[in-house]
Amino acid sequence: MTTGGYRICEEDRRNIHSKDLCGICSNVLKTAIQTECGHRYCLDCLEEEFNKHNGEIKCKICDEILTRTKIFRDKFADREIQTLILFCINCIIGCKWRGQLRHRQVGILELDCCIY
Repeated sequence: MTTGGYRICEEDRRNIHSKDLCGICSNVLKTAIQTECGHRYCLDCLEEEFNKHNGEIKCKICDEILTRTKIFRDKFADREIQTLILFCINCIIGCKWRGQLRHRQVGILELDCCIY
């Protein structure tokens, strides 16, 4: 299974709206793509699905047929997602950091303040 999105703690998962989660990997959207039917996926997740199925897939949410010509970058979603307040993914082992996603480093596990 693809893990293209930003991983999150279970505590955050309960508080995040489903529109901010990828329909494939179930993580927070990373490089959000919106389909013609209005559903959102991570770019990497959708590309992997297209590659596995010769460029035509069904929407995982509503079963509408999707092609690469029927999707577009959702920059508005990207901006909203970067402002989500989340715990460090290492919260389960004691990290107390909490802040906007955009303040994390390159990857969710590379926080300068995280000692875990």
